[in-house]
Amino acid sequence: MKRAHTVIFGFLTLLLICFIWGQSMLPKSLSAGESSYLMRILKPLLDPNARIDDAVFHHWLRKAAHFSEYAALGFCVSGFLWSLQWKKRISRVPTAILAPFLIASIDECIQLFSAGRGAQIRDVLLDTFGALFGLTVYLILRQIINAWKEKNSRGSV
Repeated sequence: MKRAHTVIFGFLTLLLICFIWGQSMLPKSLSAGESSYLMRILKPLLDPNARIDDAVFHHWLRKAAHFSEYAALGFCVSGFLWSLQWKKRISRVPTAILAPFLIASIDECIQLFSAGRGAQIRDVLLDTFGALFGLTVYLILRQIINAWKEKNSRGSV
């Protein structure tokens, strides 16, 4: 079962990195077009009375996308690291934070070479906090699942 977790979480991690870096390679016009399309779908649902300016909504939608994709990455990186048979368990947490930080840093560097895009340290920090959120969710779910398994194993003996 551990091997399956390693393969699944490893594959999902690589898939997310490819998606994130692929999005960063898009020129500003295409990237803005994608988020504008998403905004046309979400704004009526999240702001039905149109109280939020479109530009402000678009900005926060893009920041939420950064946070969300890195939260998913943090979750998957954590799942991958916890599936490995490491002797020092404590080193998993710093690695689960450092890996997404490095991926986010590379992500912002990629944007330097994309037409109309640029790098922002704020986005690296936002991405890292998203990954930290994903790590936290993973650890909480892991605790809940382990407690449930332990409770069920004691009840069946």
